[in-house]
Amino acid sequence: MYIRLKSNAPVGFAGLYSFWRSPEGEDICTCTIIRTGANELLRLIHDRMPVIIPKDKEDLWLDPKTTEKEKLLALLAPYPPDKMEFFRVSPIMNKPEYDSPEVIAQIKR
Repeated sequence: MYIRLKSNAPVGFAGLYSFWRSPEGEDICTCTIIRTGANELLRLIHDRMPVIIPKDKEDLWLDPKTTEKEKLLALLAPYPPDKMEFFRVSPIMNKPEYDSPEVIAQIKR
């Protein structure tokens, strides 16, 4: 499946990262994408989805000075389904050796 915004604009996912030192003394950077329950559209293919931060809220999400928990938690909601679409694509999309626009071409049925 190929999932995108109907506008075809890029999306930003909510994520967290951390730098830490392992017990062996190695510096490690870890990261994760935050998920939420699927919206009505994506629920047709899965029960969860990544949290998509709206473009006008990216600065709020990325600002390390933001400490108001309620403002941040409000962003962790499913993205509006009417602004998204998905369609079936070829399974070659899962093969890294294929790198061309054809891998995301919609399969017509």
